[in-house]
Amino acid sequence: MKIRTILNCGAALLGLAAVSGVLPAMAAPLQSPDSDALVAGYQVIQFNLAECLAIAPKAGGPGNGTRVVSPAIQTLAGKLCDESRTYKPKLEALAKSKDFELPTQLPYYLTARYGALVRNQNGDLGQQYLEDQISSHEDALAIFQQEAATGTDPDVKAAAAEVIPTVAANLAALKKLGNKE
Repeated sequence: MKIRTILNCGAALLGLAAVSGVLPAMAAPLQSPDSDALVAGYQVIQFNLAECLAIAPKAGGPGNGTRVVSPAIQTLAGKLCDESRTYKPKLEALAKSKDFELPTQLPYYLTARYGALVRNQNGDLGQQYLEDQISSHEDALAIFQQEAATGTDPDVKAAAAEVIPTVAANLAALKKLGNKE
């Protein structure tokens, strides 16, 4: 009887071992700083796209109503928006692969900055746009650098490292243009 019990238990263990090799491993939920990097990246993209629409020339006129933004700022904003549109689906796919839900709304401080840009009354819409973008790019760059240095998820860490040069170059261009405007 003991031998039969031992053989049955052994068979059961072998069966479990075989099944465990077939079943996918459960992914551990993303932890900070990995989750922070995904959220920050996505929020910067959403903020960039919203602000691009806010300063875009309106149909039937040379600028955003009476608030005209310089061609140099329009060109840089177009570049930032194009990059955001390109990177957004990549980030969404990465989040989906990690079973991580990205936020659907901007945090209060970005929503407030966007609202201030839309309601801009001082006529210096371009300068306000540059200041907003410089601030959001500085924040994003710091988070991506932290992720590249200390992240634990290899895919998120690699995505952060990949985007750092683009964010840094855009930040330099924003600051350079901000000094000229």
